[in-house]
Amino acid sequence: GVSESMALAISILIGLSSTAVVLATYPYIFTKQEKQKHTAPNISYTFSSKFSSAIERSSTYFLIVAVTIFIFFQVHVPLQYGFLNINLADPFAILTFAAVATQAFIKRQLPQWSISHFNLFLVVFTCLLVFSFFYGVNTIGVTQWALKGRIFGWLVLLGYLSLGILASLNFRMIGLKRFIETLIVTSVTIIVFNAFMRWLIYSGWLDAGIAPLNFEGFSGNRNAFAFQLLTCSVLLLAFADQQKQSIRLHVSKFNIQTEKITMVAHGIILAGIVFTGSRAGVITGTILLIFSGITKFSNFDFLKNSLLYSLVFWIFFALFLPWFTQFLELVQTQFWEMEQNSNTSYAVQSLFSNEISNLERWETILYGFDMWRDSPWLGKGLGVFREMSSQWFIEKTVIHSTPIWILAEFGLIGAAILIAILTWFVVSIFRTSIRKPNEKAAIMLLVVFVVFGLVHEIFYQRIFWLVLGFCLAAPCQKQFIKRFNRS
Repeated sequence: GVSESMALAISILIGLSSTAVVLATYPYIFTKQEKQKHTAPNISYTFSSKFSSAIERSSTYFLIVAVTIFIFFQVHVPLQYGFLNINLADPFAILTFAAVATQAFIKRQLPQWSISHFNLFLVVFTCLLVFSFFYGVNTIGVTQWALKGRIFGWLVLLGYLSLGILASLNFRMIGLKRFIETLIVTSVTIIVFNAFMRWLIYSGWLDAGIAPLNFEGFSGNRNAFAFQLLTCSVLLLAFADQQKQSIRLHVSKFNIQTEKITMVAHGIILAGIVFTGSRAGVITGTILLIFSGITKFSNFDFLKNSLLYSLVFWIFFALFLPWFTQFLELVQTQFWEMEQNSNTSYAVQSLFSNEISNLERWETILYGFDMWRDSPWLGKGLGVFREMSSQWFIEKTVIHSTPIWILAEFGLIGAAILIAILTWFVVSIFRTSIRKPNEKAAIMLLVVFVVFGLVHEIFYQRIFWLVLGFCLAAPCQKQFIKRFNRS
């Protein structure tokens, strides 16, 4: 007798409440265990430590695999106030955040990052977010989008960011390597699967209703999928040299094929970005390749071969297979009037966005800029634009630009704080001369974030915080770099 949306909301509330109870009661339980530790036999305590260590490593490995795979799968659930975007990896991200918070409490030590004062930056932004939320409440009241989507959503993003810390503590650089492998294999599999599915729909062999109109994977939005693929491209570009070094250490036919497979995988990812029809994705990807080539963050041969494989993959699915389908139809009709069985709107290559979509995106930017001019210092508050957007658009929408969104809802003060954090972030990396692959990946990831965010609101893209956490939590010692190569 309960609606689906209400049942989902209740289940999520139960999950959050249960997690809150566990976190609230854990300090008492831990204190009680510490008192009993002195009376327990040493043999029993030693055995329990080894056993708990094995459980922690196994659980961490499970979380890495689960989050890395499920982050590509997005579900849109209709609720009374609109749609709730749920990612299948969110529950595992929450578990990760709880695990890192528990370890920080037990060890009395905050997570260690390769960027100094990074924990302080997270606290500062959290305070800024909470202040902007209550400032918006003073204007329009409590909105579900601001409370659940931004406040609670930020806690989930911290879970994605924390997975790198958990992996680094348990597996060091090997955990980073397994993360990259799983992320790339998953993205390539999704691209190839969707390409074949769209070709089968185009050929009339499958119903068009089983797939979205655009090439968007399972993210529910082609721009979001393009951003996911861009982050995968960043990792391959940054760690290509490390892969090449490991191949030189172990010369064999299998390792040489592994190098080629890496180039092919990157080529498929680049072709997938073009398949999405996202102009922001294509332009950002082009800038990323040029930037990695000019700065020599990536090997020139890797770039050249990746582009070649990308062109071959795109020609095969976007040109050859549609032509082959039409040729078969022509043969079947014996050169008579060809039956239109193919659905041309479901070709593998998505059409680029039309002028109506571009106009709406531009209007959100203009209205957001006007909102900032009305309150330049503190902004209007979190969620105010989306609540007022129904006055200008048919449906409630957000500002399709991350910088304008920050100005409109956080004001110049909030923007100045974020710019200062970004500046310190970049300066801290450049102080180390950017020799390590995780540092190169962090810089290229910021380039993608800034360029793509000019025309889309991507601050809450989960995969950005996931990859950033792995880049900043990667160990910096040379022996771990060598272990990465040997693995």
